[in-house]
Amino acid sequence: MHALTHGDLLVALDRNALLVVVLVASAVIGIRTLADRPATRPRRWAGPLAGLLLILWTVARNLPVPPFSVLAP
Repeated sequence: MHALTHGDLLVALDRNALLVVVLVASAVIGIRTLADRPATRPRRWAGPLAGLLLILWTVARNLPVPPFSVLAP
């Protein structure tokens, strides 16, 4: 978040790409809501899928093997 607030998008993506993606998606949903075009209702599986994605991201970032070590800050 520090890198984003200082305008350094590449460092922010390097440190935590998932945060950048979630913030962009939240901004798009917020803008659509403010424009009186509410986003479609989330599907029943959207919450559990988001939780699973967060858990998998957290585990993958902490694996010390080469394909995943790139994700570590």
